[in-house]
Amino acid sequence: MAKPIATTPTLTGKDAEHFLERAYAPVQPVSHEEYAACQSAYQMMQHMAQ
Repeated sequence: MAKPIATTPTLTGKDAEHFLERAYAPVQPVSHEEYAACQSAYQMMQHMAQ
């Protein structure tokens, strides 16, 4: 039987402010080279998993 999941603590104060700043910060675009490298690594891992 599964164990019950513990409650997650609520963020307050500076921790909450820092979390919200990071959560709503604009996302940095990825270069075409970095995207291609990630795609290549993903395809290699998929091939290895088969």
